[in-house]
Amino acid sequence: MTRDFLLSLMNANPLEDRPTMPEIRKRYVIETFYEVGREIQVAKALQMDYRTVSEILRKEKLLPPEPGDDADTPLFPNNGSDRMDPPVE
Repeated sequence: MTRDFLLSLMNANPLEDRPTMPEIRKRYVIETFYEVGREIQVAKALQMDYRTVSEILRKEKLLPPEPGDDADTPLFPNNGSDRMDPPVE
């Protein structure tokens, strides 16, 4: 019963529409980071290397860049909708 159920779920989506393992790993890292808030805790919870977790979070701009790596790019770019910082006229 379980095998047939799993096969029916897999066959419901065409092969090219299924997420890849790196996409699944990235999704788990991001969701866990939103829950726990620290990359070291994410690495422990998912039993992953800390450097891999940090790299994924930096690529997604959830962590500040390392010194020398696009240091001029702001972590949260100003999009003009900040209520605390009204536009200057």
